[in-house]
Formats: sequence, C-alpha cells, structure tokens
Amino acid sequence: MIRKKKDTIYHISAGGFIYHNGKILMIKNYYHGGIIPPHGHVEKGESFLETAKREICEETGYCNLRVLLPLGKAVYTFKNGNVKNHKTEHRWLFALGSEKTKPKLDNNESRQLENRWYTIDGALRAATFENAKVDLRKIKLYLQKRVVKKGRK
Repeated sequence: MIRKKKDTIYHISAGGFIYHNGKILMIKNYYHGGIIPPHGHVEKGESFLETAKREICEETGYCNLRVLLPLGKAVYTFKNGNVKNHKTEHRWLFALGSEKTKPKLDNNESRQLENRWYTIDGALRAATFENAKVDLRKIKLYLQKRVVKKGRK
C-alpha cells in the first residue's frame, strides 16, 4: 500500500524471516543493496500476515510457512532522489514447513534477489540495516528460550 502526501511517500509493507534447521533466511537484494528480510507492499484487501506470506513466497520460492513469532513493525525513512519515503514494515519469524519451493515471481525485481541462509550470529553480522538487526536479536532470544524450554522437558 502506497500513499503520497505532499513531499513524502508512505509505504506499508510486510515480510519476515524464515527459520529452518538452525538457520535464518534473508535475501541479498542487488537492486537496493543489502542483506534484508524478504518483504513487500500490502495489496488492497490483504492482511499484514497474508502480505508477509505472499511476498516471502514470491521472493524466495518458500511458501509453506508457519508463524513462530510476531516481531512487530519496523518504521524507517529513506530518500530516493529528492523524495522522502516513510516505510512501516510488519514482520514475523516463520518456520519452514517444507523445503519444496515454487518458482519465484518472474519480474525484474525478483531476478535481483538471492536467497541466503545464515546462522543467527551470521545473520546479525550480515544484516545491512539496524531495524533488521533489532529483529534478529529478538529472534536469537526467542530461539535461546526455546532451547532452554526443550531442555527442561
């Protein structure tokens, strides 16, 4: 969902991280630069969670996702030329239900994306933006607590 108000474009998007076999999936975005979680704009009539799942599926090919942890939203601004952009991105941590993939959306944007799997510490080092690192720290804490709970059973 994109709205323009005066000299600012407002974006509402959703996406997240995938956790599977001890690794976190993020994407290398050659168009914008950086290692980021897959995400994209909300379409009319879609919930934030539906958007996150759709965008992750389109950008990575992984479509069988189960929510592990809502991460909240990242709010940030950036400039594209002289235009100010304000972005609100809703994020989740997902578990991968199946390693089967579907073909990624075939467009100019998706051809510039590359799936990359990281350990949680590797993801923290690789993430380009601080808002992703904040979410990765939440994920690390969540995963550590999960291991402790499993150990008590």
